[in-house]
Amino acid sequence: MSKNSLHHKRLWTWFVCGLVLIFSQTVAAEQYAILVGIWDYENPNLQLDAPRNDLELMRSLLSSHGIAEENLHVLTNPSKVKIQLEFRELSRRLTASDSLLFYFSGHGTRIIDKFGSFPGDEAKGRYPDQNDEALMPADVKLASPETYLLDDELNVLLSEFQTREITCVIDTCYSGDILRDLRASRKAHQ
Repeated sequence: MSKNSLHHKRLWTWFVCGLVLIFSQTVAAEQYAILVGIWDYENPNLQLDAPRNDLELMRSLLSSHGIAEENLHVLTNPSKVKIQLEFRELSRRLTASDSLLFYFSGHGTRIIDKFGSFPGDEAKGRYPDQNDEALMPADVKLASPETYLLDDELNVLLSEFQTREITCVIDTCYSGDILRDLRASRKAHQ
């Protein structure tokens, strides 16, 4: 992909995100966001450049559209534990009428579905693939699957929120199915 094409793709992505935010304004009591950007990994082979800028652009975009600074939970280069703690702390505060945006910019990957809380669950459903999608926190150890934030774990964290208004933007490789189970479980509860 050419540098110019990549630039246009990024601009288009930000334009679409802006439209989603502008046109999906809800009558929620409060709007909250958990914004995660990881560029400085403990493993020197995983360093990234874009998430630092992406994180600041997303924070600025949300702030300019009226989300209070105290409701923007910005995590720079967090560990898996820090991400999980932020989700759990915020899930205790949000009400059913609040809304949440989760944004993640960093590395993502797929690993064989034999770890986590629901081993083997990826073999079921409409598009079985035998893999868990995973986000890679700053402290990820490539040879230790327990250090990844698996799609199963993310779905459990998101399910703990009372709010029905959750938007997720996952800017990683292999992010396509990361929220598949959450979508299915939320439809079942409606």
